[in-house]
Amino acid sequence: MSENQNPPANPPAAEKKIKARVLTAVTIGEQRYQPNDVIAVDAKTLKAHADQLDADASAVRYAEGLKKKSSDEIED
Repeated sequence: MSENQNPPANPPAAEKKIKARVLTAVTIGEQRYQPNDVIAVDAKTLKAHADQLDADASAVRYAEGLKKKSSDEIED
């Protein structure tokens, strides 16, 4: 390799996804989400939809618990 050649660049690492609870109905990309859905988004999307998403761990657990409770009721 000559002095003015650069080594091959590493591909960028995939951005970490963050779980978030949907607070109000929102469309992200072409997907529509309803309140209490739990979705995984990147930090940029989370910041852009700060009024509609809550990434606090307790909020995510709460929404996941609602979905679990709802599916348990259907099975009964």
